[in-house]
Amino acid sequence: MGMIGALALFVNVIVAVTIDKISLFANAENLLDVRQTKYDPLLLPQRAASGQWTVDAWAPLEGFILNGGIRLRFGGH
Repeated sequence: MGMIGALALFVNVIVAVTIDKISLFANAENLLDVRQTKYDPLLLPQRAASGQWTVDAWAPLEGFILNGGIRLRFGGH
């Protein structure tokens, strides 16, 4: 707590390869694993004057994400 602001750099990558009628893709988000909880807890030790127990989110909460998939093309060109 006590931080006025923080610099957050987000790096994302998308890769796709198509071979004939099959496309493979991968998506990586937040490669530097920037998370608010590394700098500031979400839950306050006691209720704030406003009555809140949590702080507002100012950075990603989920960290590094990796996903991918396959696309199939049927018929046509």
